[in-house]
Amino acid sequence: MRKLLLLMLTLLVQQLYGQTGKHVIMVTLDGLRPEFYLSKDWNTPHLKQLVKEGAFAEGVVSVFPAMTFPSHTTMVTGVAPETHGIFYNGVFEPDTVKGSIYWNFKQITSPTIWESAHKSGLKVASLVWPVSAEAPLDFNIPDIGGMGNAVLEKYSVPAGVTTTLKKEVLGGAEKIDISNDVDVAKIAAWVIKNKKPNLMTIHMFGLDHKEHEFGREGTEIQKAVAKADSCVGIIRDAIRDAGLQDSTLFIVLGDHGFFDTDKSLNPNVLLARAGLLRNTDKGDWDARFYTVGGGAFLFVKNNDKKIVAEVEEIFKNLPADEKKYFRIVGATEMKKIGADPNAVFALSALNGAAFGDTFKGAFIRPGKGGTHGHFPDTKNIQTGFMAVGNTVKPNSNLKEIHLYDVTPIISEYLNLKMESQLKGRVPDGFFEMEITP
Repeated sequence: MRKLLLLMLTLLVQQLYGQTGKHVIMVTLDGLRPEFYLSKDWNTPHLKQLVKEGAFAEGVVSVFPAMTFPSHTTMVTGVAPETHGIFYNGVFEPDTVKGSIYWNFKQITSPTIWESAHKSGLKVASLVWPVSAEAPLDFNIPDIGGMGNAVLEKYSVPAGVTTTLKKEVLGGAEKIDISNDVDVAKIAAWVIKNKKPNLMTIHMFGLDHKEHEFGREGTEIQKAVAKADSCVGIIRDAIRDAGLQDSTLFIVLGDHGFFDTDKSLNPNVLLARAGLLRNTDKGDWDARFYTVGGGAFLFVKNNDKKIVAEVEEIFKNLPADEKKYFRIVGATEMKKIGADPNAVFALSALNGAAFGDTFKGAFIRPGKGGTHGHFPDTKNIQTGFMAVGNTVKPNSNLKEIHLYDVTPIISEYLNLKMESQLKGRVPDGFFEMEITP
């Protein structure tokens, strides 16, 4: 009996050591495109080094809409928006166009990799990750949108950590600017060196902002890409300095790609002309589109089939020179990809278009900059992925993977059990050797 107990204790210690001795550091570069590390035209030495040393994808399929918050939630749940409940960056609210954002962990409706790691006794950290406030994390500075520094500090964990970071990391700064990727990378480096988390998720969105402003190409985008690459270098150096290089799976990926835009389509204008939408701020409508960059999602009160048919006819009967700027994503496609089940159907922008939310004036107007949010069936909207670690096959081209494959990769490496049916899987050829508990 004593031998059996000793054996069981030994196996338990081995399992716990196998988990606590491993680390996953995952960095998302919002708006990362595969050409940034596959093409010689971009100054990204750190990203290109990851490609040489580990696994990479030529393209990563996002979710619909290909937006930051639903994409990031898919990365930590392994399921589509239909299941995890974060359908857009903002919450669709019937009585207003302003609305609120998804920001609190309690809004996620499926288990997360954070919870699984936390329940396994691992140290878990996160930095500027969407929808992470009040998540079961040992360290957290959440992405709280535009709610202000006081809210950021209130929901940062542990209590008072922002004071320490402002003093020790940011040279006495008055506040933490989560839009400054260099500051985010410096904070991440501090956490890695001082806390040595087993799992850390880090989000940086400076590149995304520049692509929205300037589009896919140009000097400003070159600068933004080089800056994002340097931030990856800061974090990787911290992993080495902390003595964690041999035990860390280091993942760098994006959430969506980008399209240039020179047209703004306003589908609610057509609904207003048909008398189906009267005032979005007062909920006075029968049908209404919720627009998110390259996607527009139709909501019909009570799912009235007669009104749905009327809206379908409006868009089917448009002239060819207007119909060329979008395609209809029907209910079957919506269900298959796991989009918002409350929307009747959606539009995905084409030929340089993006969607606006006004219901007055012209249907088509001039636009500029870059956008995303499209149905993820084109190369431009795909994002990127790279990973290095002792168990990862070097210079392994995974071709095309999906965002929901990320959770299975992390789960297998850390030997975690997720409490939900994952949509993805570990890509073939990712790990060079079998992962031991």
